[in-house]
Order: sequence, then structure tokens, then C-alpha cells
Amino acid sequence: MILQIATHLGDVDEVIKVFIIFATAFAVMGKYLYLKIYNYRFEQLFQMMHQPEYLPENPTEWQIYCQAIDLSRRVRNYYASLSVSALSALFLSQFLGDEQELPASIYYPFQLNTNWKYGLMYVYQCVSLAILCFVNVGFDSLTASFFINIKGQLDVLGMRLQTIGVGVRDQRRILKKLKDCIRNYQRILRMTHLMEELVRIPMSVQIGGSVFVLIANFYSMSMLSDNADMGIFAKLLLYQTCMLTQIFILCYFANEVSLKSSDISFNLYESNWYDWDKVNRKLVLLMMIRFDTPISIKSINRCYSFNLAAFTAIVNSSYSYFALLKRINS
Repeated sequence: MILQIATHLGDVDEVIKVFIIFATAFAVMGKYLYLKIYNYRFEQLFQMMHQPEYLPENPTEWQIYCQAIDLSRRVRNYYASLSVSALSALFLSQFLGDEQELPASIYYPFQLNTNWKYGLMYVYQCVSLAILCFVNVGFDSLTASFFINIKGQLDVLGMRLQTIGVGVRDQRRILKKLKDCIRNYQRILRMTHLMEELVRIPMSVQIGGSVFVLIANFYSMSMLSDNADMGIFAKLLLYQTCMLTQIFILCYFANEVSLKSSDISFNLYESNWYDWDKVNRKLVLLMMIRFDTPISIKSINRCYSFNLAAFTAIVNSSYSYFALLKRINS
């Protein structure tokens, strides 16, 4: 793909075609290398998630935990279905337009003037794009599942805080429950920080690559005007939807973690704290001050976080860059 860009620097349309796949391939390569280098840290995170102190303690908490697991599965299945649909549309490029068109615009080491050469390149591209798709789906679904798990942990903690002191008059037992919740919150923070260190760089690279893909897709769709190009337009629209979904699920569930962590202090406030002794009320005040700072998933630039505001900014900037490119090229 780099050779294709280098040999067609003067052809904006060809460079845009290359970037539609090249940016995704670059991001996937970054994810794969990061997984290989820090594989042992991912294993540590998985082991931490299965430790007894992170597991529910009663049927109600198990119900919350199972809801988080079910949500992770549904997000994975939806995203995988959309990605495979976009991949299938790329595979059928020659049926949607030029019969000699391959799924991706890359440099060919030989002329595709015979059927066996064309078939060889077609199979090579299909296998390569399928690998890119499945690595993308696997990593992004795993990242979204991390965020959903943290959200579920915070839901369980919020319920524990809200029910502290219900049917209990012994102030020492209440104090023990409060301290247990503090320890639980600290464990959630440790797991969140480990997870953040593992995903913030790949996520940042992915979102950077997705911006280029969005720009390239916007530009390619704007160049289609003939009714005969409706098949190509549908293929690009499906791929664009897949890219937007990819960014959205990462930003949305990271935003859900921040929103739930900001509600923890309200869960504690809804407990029967007004019936407790002075020592416990002081501890509640300190806990609410600590909970006042929400958890945020930082990007590679720690001044910025992954949230819905970031998703909106990404889409707006992509369209602005597309409009600028369109204006310059016209």
C-alpha cells in the first residue's frame, strides 16, 4: 500500500482509495504488535478480573454481573456482524462495478492480464482483509468488554453503598461495610488503571486511523454521481457505518464508566447515613469527597479522555477535513 501511494502521489483519487484500507491496516498492525509485546500484562488483567474480591456476593449482584456479560456479548455480535457485512461488500467489489477491480487498491508486482494472476491477487487480498477484520473485531470487542466490566463493578459497588445499614443498627458492622466498600473502590481503580494503560495507545492509534478512513470514505462517496455507482456507494456507506460504530462503542462505554463513577457519591447519599454515629458520618463525608472525582479513560494524550464529546469532535473534525480536501481538489 505504501508503494501504491508513492507511485501515485499526483493522483488524489488513487491515494484516497488506498487510504480507505491503509489506515485500517496500520491501526490493526499497531494493535497486534501491542498485544504481542504486552501479552503478559493482558494476562495479569484477566487473572485480576477473576479474583474472588471482584466477583459478586449475592444473587442481586450476580444479576447485575450477568447483565454486563450479556451486554458484552450483544455488542460483540452486533459489531462482528456489521464488520463481516462490510468485509463481504469489499469482497464483492468486482460485481458492484468494474469486473477487474480488486477489493483493495494496492501495488501489484505483476500485470493482472491473466485469470490466474487475478485470482491469485484476489485470494491474497481476501485472506489479508479477513485477518484485518477479525483482529479489529477481537480487540475492539475486548476493549468494550473491559469498559462494560468496569461499569458493572461500579453498579455493584453503588448497590452495596446504597444498602449499607439496611436492617443493621450495630455501628461497628456499618463501619466494617464502609471500609469494605472503600477497599472495593480502590481495587476497581487499580483494575481501571491497568486496563487504561493497556488500551489507551491502541485506541488512540485506531481513532487516528479511523479519522483518515472517514475522510477517505466521505471523499469517495462525494465523487459518485451516476446511478450505476449505487452499488459502490452502498459498499462505502456500509464501511463508513462500520468505522463510525467502531469509534462509537469505544467512546460510549468509556463514557458510561465516567457517568457511573460520578453517580457513586449519590448512591452513598441514598443510604441511611443520617442514623449513624459521628465516626461513620465523617467517613461517609470523606468517601463522598473522594467519589466526587469521576473515573475517566485517558487517551495517549492524558489531557484528553475517551467519551461521547470526543466521538462528536472526531466526526466533526473528519467532516471538516473532508470539506477542506474537497475544496482544495476542486
